[in-house]
Amino acid sequence: MARNIIIAHTDVDGVCSAAIAARFLNFNYRLFFSGPRGFDQTLRRISGHNCDTMVVVDIALNDGILEEIMKEIRRIKGEGCSRIIWIDHHSWSGRGAEEVSREVELRLESSPSAASLAQRVLMPQDEVSRRIAELGDDADTNTNALKDTLAFKVAIMDPGARKALVYELSRGNFEPPGIDEWRARAREELRVVDELARGARIITTRGGRRFGFVDMRGVKAIGSLVAKNIIGQGASFVFILYTDTSGVLYGDGSVDMLRIAREFGGGGHMSASGVSFRQGLLDRIALRVLGRRYLPSGARELIKRLTSEF
Repeated sequence: MARNIIIAHTDVDGVCSAAIAARFLNFNYRLFFSGPRGFDQTLRRISGHNCDTMVVVDIALNDGILEEIMKEIRRIKGEGCSRIIWIDHHSWSGRGAEEVSREVELRLESSPSAASLAQRVLMPQDEVSRRIAELGDDADTNTNALKDTLAFKVAIMDPGARKALVYELSRGNFEPPGIDEWRARAREELRVVDELARGARIITTRGGRRFGFVDMRGVKAIGSLVAKNIIGQGASFVFILYTDTSGVLYGDGSVDMLRIAREFGGGGHMSASGVSFRQGLLDRIALRVLGRRYLPSGARELIKRLTSEF
């Protein structure tokens, strides 16, 4: 049984970061995918018994569950996990960084991607890791200039392919099995993205800025590409609603998305930050009756906040 653990975010940057961590751990690892909202729940699934090293990559800290996260980290350490490394490039609160750093080896730095930070920290002299980090940079900055970045973004929608991609990239295989199918799907994805962008609701803020809103609940597409398309047409930022309780704010860099996201239970970067909403009883009833025709109150409040703030 593998004696090391990797916990990574579910996007391409998380996959690339996990692949670099896999090389650091000499391919001896168990892999878990998670995100800031459910990180405490992921930790509950992990036992510190028979664990030498745990590497967490590309997971931002959610201050709302800080107490639960610290409790689980202490439990895992108490069960025998001798080393925990947490590498991230998102913006954290000072309090959160201070508490976490007391229990783990925290490497928190600004970087185009968590993968490039992981490469500098874990595998600074490794050429394969450097190439993996380049892919992470290209994906997480939404530049998408490398040959197969979009294909990989399509691939990771499938949890099985996401896990397989970590395996292949960690072994230096940048054209893994399935790549031709992913390339074909990426071409179709661009058509879907264009349709979603054209259907965006464009709102003018009190300050005269334009922003887009796209309801992608139940839609399987790459939201960051939709946002990039809308911003390319002159919007300052975009709010994409992915589920009844979560979404992402994407900006052009001229406004601080992170500050607003933190008011709505989220976090991330200045130009891309997740948000989450609590559902009240009326929301649950309306969603059950009306489904996607009903816009949750949290999403409506965020739109109102964005309109008045900027």
